[in-house]
Amino acid sequence: VTPVYSHGDLNSASSIACSVVKQLPRLHALVIGCGLGREPEVLEGAAQVIAKAREQGLPVVVDADGLQLVVERPEVVAGYDKVLLTPNAAELRRLLAAVCPVSGLRPVEAELETLCSSLDGPVVLLKGAQDLVASPALEVPLRCTELGTPRRSGGLGD
Repeated sequence: VTPVYSHGDLNSASSIACSVVKQLPRLHALVIGCGLGREPEVLEGAAQVIAKAREQGLPVVVDADGLQLVVERPEVVAGYDKVLLTPNAAELRRLLAAVCPVSGLRPVEAELETLCSSLDGPVVLLKGAQDLVASPALEVPLRCTELGTPRRSGGLGD
């Protein structure tokens, strides 16, 4: 967790990004999401951070509020195969509506394949009773039927 909110200038996307980017060399992966919020300057700062992480080949996990950034600006993660998007069902619907709107009801596996194809890079882990993992490299999504923790609930992190 970086101290962007407690010490950063929330009126400047570049200030937000700078406070995180200087820490990237210390990281093995970057997680963007929980607690991020949806303020435009914060989302723009997050976009700049992802761009720098991408330049360095750093893996990026996008969850929670970070997914709103992808809804608004899918190009931030499009084509980058070191990104993992972790939506729940509601977040997946928003991503689909933004990235590849389709009419009619289709099986969730087909929707995941369409999303992955449209983004051309990121892996998508759909969280649910049975998690599904889709990527452009997979012919069909993988299904995880292992029992997860019964305490997994929204807002607590996954």
